[in-house]
Amino acid sequence: QDCIEVVHRAGGVASLAHPTWLTEPERLLAELVDAGLDGIETYYGAYDDATVEWLRGLAETYDLVPTGGTDFHGFPGLTHSDLGARFLPPECLAELERRAEARKQQQA
Repeated sequence: QDCIEVVHRAGGVASLAHPTWLTEPERLLAELVDAGLDGIETYYGAYDDATVEWLRGLAETYDLVPTGGTDFHGFPGLTHSDLGARFLPPECLAELERRAEARKQQQA
């Protein structure tokens, strides 16, 4: 909760990375959404289509922006996929930008 607040004060949007690593992601999501969470990592290099669809459903349920990443670190064995290997729909970025701008306006 403190991290979300710090990110928001800095003008950013907060997204939960690696939700599949959590034991009970849906229980934690409810708490984080109450704290102002903006997004959930949905498009990730190691996720299969079924996992992406499950996470898209969670994003919709909790009004979160689906976000994405590759975890590309440039070292063999530390990469789940290459840069650019995971598609993130452009509307996801647009919604993150919209939410950041709206928060900025609220803080002004």
